[in-house]
Amino acid sequence: MDDYKVIVGFMKGDYVTCFHVLSLKSNVWKHVGEVNYCHFSSIGVLCNGALHWLMLDINENMVIISFDLSENKFNEIPQPDDVTCQYFMGRSECPTLGTIEDCLCVFDQEWLPKNLRKMKDYNVKGSWEMVGHDDWGIRVMSYIGCKNRSMEFDLTSRYIMMYIS
Repeated sequence: MDDYKVIVGFMKGDYVTCFHVLSLKSNVWKHVGEVNYCHFSSIGVLCNGALHWLMLDINENMVIISFDLSENKFNEIPQPDDVTCQYFMGRSECPTLGTIEDCLCVFDQEWLPKNLRKMKDYNVKGSWEMVGHDDWGIRVMSYIGCKNRSMEFDLTSRYIMMYIS
């Protein structure tokens, strides 16, 4: 039988987010760790077997954090180097993660269709590339949870996310 997981994160203190996972197979909650970041985005985006969130470090810098669902391990994902992307990631009210063709992407909802970038090779800093304006329209659908394999939703503002796979 496949196992389904529910992941819940909550603020434990200033810039400390605590995560627990419920395995529906065993019906047991397990503490899987804490990260020294404050959540910015509430909904985890599934890509490459991991959930991803935008979070803020103690200096208010935006970072991308992943949680590998098979290893129960957190990682910081490298961000694009270009100045325009760094600017909107740090100054925008609406930086957003999503997926395009099973690649992690980052964009600013206020500036679509500009400034949409995807990570062509997962977890490789140099693989971030701009996506052409005519190229993104249909494929960014997985950002809003349209793939059959996942359901993403925000339970309340207190909880960072729940995810069923």
